[in-house]
Amino acid sequence: MRKTCRPGSPCAVLMIEDDSAIVELVVSNAARLEPGCFAIEPAGTLARAVEHLQGVSYDAVLLDLGLPDSQGLATLSALARVVNDQSPLIVLTGEDDAETELRCFDEGVAEFIPKPFDPQRLLMKIRHAILRHRKAMRDRSVLLEEVEMLRRVETVADKSAASAMIQEVAGTLLKLAHGHHY
Repeated sequence: MRKTCRPGSPCAVLMIEDDSAIVELVVSNAARLEPGCFAIEPAGTLARAVEHLQGVSYDAVLLDLGLPDSQGLATLSALARVVNDQSPLIVLTGEDDAETELRCFDEGVAEFIPKPFDPQRLLMKIRHAILRHRKAMRDRSVLLEEVEMLRRVETVADKSAASAMIQEVAGTLLKLAHGHHY
């Protein structure tokens, strides 16, 4: 797994945006500011994005909430079901209000970036979202390995108070691995 986006090992970004001028702005600035670090794949509709996501993994997904075939938070909900925590979702939208932003974060969005935006800050936020997502996936993997180890210990332990405690710890670790917060 790559530690960061860099030339020779670019981060694959699916950009779901129907405004070709914005796509060109992001693509050209990525090429100028961080050459070879990002491979940006555009999709102008939600339907096209879903096609792109079939069997393909992206390091990040940029999403405009206002698309020709889907509008608002329904766009995010539909896409989140397809992405399913495999990539960080970054909302890049003209809907710049606190309620929309809060609801996007409630849906699991990694970043909320209102338009107009600074292309250099956008690239930085994409990079940071990717790094945070990779760390979260590593942490999740470690937690799941710990649960498996506890389950193996439980099978050799007698059915005593220790076994009950192991089951409780394993349950807590599983909840943490699946995103529950305490």
